[in-house]
Amino acid sequence: MLLVSVVSYTQSHTIECDSTKLTFDKAHVDYLKSLIERAQTAQGEDKARIEQQFFCATPDTFIGMLDLIDLESTLVYNEYKSRGNIPPPIEMIHPFVAFYSKIQSVAPESYYNKYIDFCWDGDYMADHIYAGFQIYERLESDTETFCNILLKRKDHEIKGVFHFIFDTSHPDNEFNRDIYNRLYPLINNHSQKLGRFFKESLENLIKTRRH
Repeated sequence: MLLVSVVSYTQSHTIECDSTKLTFDKAHVDYLKSLIERAQTAQGEDKARIEQQFFCATPDTFIGMLDLIDLESTLVYNEYKSRGNIPPPIEMIHPFVAFYSKIQSVAPESYYNKYIDFCWDGDYMADHIYAGFQIYERLESDTETFCNILLKRKDHEIKGVFHFIFDTSHPDNEFNRDIYNRLYPLINNHSQKLGRFFKESLENLIKTRRH
């Protein structure tokens, strides 16, 4: 079942998505899983097209991503339960998030803006919902491009992304400190404004959730 359509395709991999074709049902989940499976052996332009189809088949809001992840998790749980089996342990990084975070064949402006859209108003809810849907990895590996795009966004959206990266029930932890120590110099080097927001996000979370 084709849930999305790639309207335009160029060497620079600029694409447009038809979001009206997102169905948020079992067929949608199966489609995304099939794309991930096909991508494991695909190469070149075939892999690029698969990544772009996956990009189009993901929502652009936190609630949309959360609903999609919850749906997939529920389907897996019910499938195992119906067979009398114990469901597999929860993966800390959901496969849909892991695949999205590694996409390379969508133009940066489109890719990062969508990533920002489904992270900036995110809240920690345990299980898969942590570390800003892995967005911090792209901030580290492609700092200049990502920061330039972040700087075009509203301040509350930027702060929302950084908040989501550090958001946990106990934010003063080694994992957050490691992310902060690695990324702060890179971000602050590019923009002191972004560096200040990044620093304040962790400090404010620690201050408000100190027990």
